[in-house]
Amino acid sequence: MHRQLADIIRADIAAGRLKPGQAPPAETRLMQQYELGRQARGVLRSEGLVVTLKREGSYVRPPSSS
Repeated sequence: MHRQLADIIRADIAAGRLKPGQAPPAETRLMQQYELGRQARGVLRSEGLVVTLKREGSYVRPPSSS
């Protein structure tokens, strides 16, 4: 299930619905909407799509330049 949620957020990032510096949906909202938030966010962090800052939250990372 957390992979499916990560897929949804990943698609939102790829489609530009979530932009660099923008926060993904709040974990509580994700938990209510999809029943999982923390695990999906961990997947996205491990893929380098999202960065989480202590006491600030999670944000979409800017694309890396090749």
